[in-house]
Amino acid sequence: LPSVMTVAHLVYALHTVAIVVGIVGAATVVGSFVGSLPSIAAVIFNYVKRRDARGTWVYTHYQWQIRTFWWAVLWALMGWVLVLTIIGVVVGVPVLITLTLWLIYRIGRGWLRLRDRRPMSTPKRAGALSRGAILMRRQGKRSPAQTPLCAGEICPLHG
Repeated sequence: LPSVMTVAHLVYALHTVAIVVGIVGAATVVGSFVGSLPSIAAVIFNYVKRRDARGTWVYTHYQWQIRTFWWAVLWALMGWVLVLTIIGVVVGVPVLITLTLWLIYRIGRGWLRLRDRRPMSTPKRAGALSRGAILMRRQGKRSPAQTPLCAGEICPLHG
């Protein structure tokens, strides 16, 4: 756990460096976040170490960091495409400003929760385990979410 926490802290630090460079440098926060070496290195660290964090609460931070990066890329591309059109400047610039504020919020909120040793809330996906389900699995119990709803039938979701 210390290793995966160290990497999570490092990723937040690298993203913060990218944001600060965007604020004080010639680049924009969005451009620095999605296109700078610190942020790209951060995402690579996320993907390389994510497997080590699986099954721990720190894994939620890895998900949060990866999603933050890729959503930022998507919204940055959409914002810049809009800026390049004459009519889109009116929409594109606010999109990029909103994205800047969103990035500062996401990195700040995530890092503060990591410091407090708290998981991030992430959207539930098929196969994703909640914190309670992870604890119940360790104790050998089934959570209500793992209990088949098929009442003994063969079900593609529950086997």
